[in-house]
Amino acid sequence: MHIFSYWGVATYGGGSLDVHGQRSTFLSFKSSVLHGKAVNQIVRHQNYSWIKSWRNFNPGHEHPDQGSFAPYGVRFITEAYYGPKYTWLNNVLLFGPAANLSCSSPYEGQLGDCEKWLRFQDKAIWLADAEIIAAYESGGKVFISGEVSKWYSASLGLTSVYRAVILLHPGVLLVLDHVAK
Repeated sequence: MHIFSYWGVATYGGGSLDVHGQRSTFLSFKSSVLHGKAVNQIVRHQNYSWIKSWRNFNPGHEHPDQGSFAPYGVRFITEAYYGPKYTWLNNVLLFGPAANLSCSSPYEGQLGDCEKWLRFQDKAIWLADAEIIAAYESGGKVFISGEVSKWYSASLGLTSVYRAVILLHPGVLLVLDHVAK
């Protein structure tokens, strides 16, 4: 298990081949600010005179996928990887009815939904907060959780969107969502 706290990603396993030639289990979970804490703080606080805001980074490739998980080894759920920026292409929640008309109507996804490139120039996206709450492993069982409500439009009135993933066995991943309005 490794937690990349300044990136907002927790990973477990290596996805390498085992003695039988099978891929070992790999699980990742994402819950962070845009581009992770380190880059986000540099952009927001402009700590370095030689860095001119977001122009020194490429956040357009990011997805509206906070709270997403990607398991490998035993393929049971995957995410969108590189492609259009639609929340529904990732394994995260949509809410309805949509407070704002969008390509996902009658549902609404995370901030930045519906674009070819993530609208990283939007200040609300740079200020959207999320974090990994807990991540630990014991005896091959893994628990990772995060809070991602700030990645949804305030007009939805969400006070909490908490997701926990529990890897019980290489072929069994339990996903628990708690939503409060």
